Amino acid sequence: LAVQRKQVRLIETGLTHAGLEDSLAVFTSDDPLGDAAEQNATANRIAGALNLSDWAPSGTLYVVPSRSLYFLPWGALPIDVPVVMLPNGGWITRSTGQASLRSAAIIGSPDLGTAWDPLPGTTEEATQIASGYGTKALLGQQATEAGLRKAIGNGVGVLHIATHGLFNARDPLASSILLSNAGETDPLTAQELFENPLKANLVILSACETGLGKVSAGDDFLGLSRSFYLGGASAVMNSLWPVYDKPTRRFMEVFHANARNGRIGEAWVAARNALRDDGFPPSVYGAFVLGGTDRI
Repeated sequence: LAVQRKQVRLIETGLTHAGLEDSLAVFTSDDPLGDAAEQNATANRIAGALNLSDWAPSGTLYVVPSRSLYFLPWGALPIDVPVVMLPNGGWITRSTGQASLRSAAIIGSPDLGTAWDPLPGTTEEATQIASGYGTKALLGQQATEAGLRKAIGNGVGVLHIATHGLFNARDPLASSILLSNAGETDPLTAQELFENPLKANLVILSACETGLGKVSAGDDFLGLSRSFYLGGASAVMNSLWPVYDKPTRRFMEVFHANARNGRIGEAWVAARNALRDDGFPPSVYGAFVLGGTDRI
């Protein structure tokens, strides 16, 4: 159902939910560079099945997803306008009158002990991004939940978390982002975030699979992003599948450099285009999705 200012259209597509789910498997390959040609072909095939060229808007595309559309990597498709996933149809009418994007809490490369591989790229990513906001990143053993809550205080404009993320398919509210606790792993779950929110206007989860969740019988989406929305976030950017250090750092640096004017939808497009122009495959530049709003 395509809703525009002057008309509403029912669009027939060449996709089924099962067919779309099967198509998305190529983007989660262990060899993304080797599958680049197949990924591009799949992205074009999905766009063609959606009749995207016939109805794509000239401005922001807001998507109220259902079922497999929650997991569609819009950034991988041939579309050059901001695409924003809405938690529900009424979300677009919400006010975003919270903290500006000038204040930030940045966390990266937590010390997770020996159970997890280190993420050296996230140290550079967090440090660079924090400097742009005039603050210091919480790194290593400082990257704790207590330290993060202290840095946020009564609320910040931007919360950027660069670490490992875990998706729990059986219990989506047990999905987590991994922080440090005395040099050991401390998972911060979607359930805990729902019960005790981290107050931020724009939340960026620079980690693997943070955008995944489970669609319940009522077509509601359970997972990390939902918990941040319920905690007061206006916008959340997260990943659909495992991501890689260097291109993720590039994506995030371009995004933040373009987001400070509050036009985060345009910043998402700029970051996607930067990686695409650098020659990365769709699985890399299409991994991150933006939800909630296109501007703050």
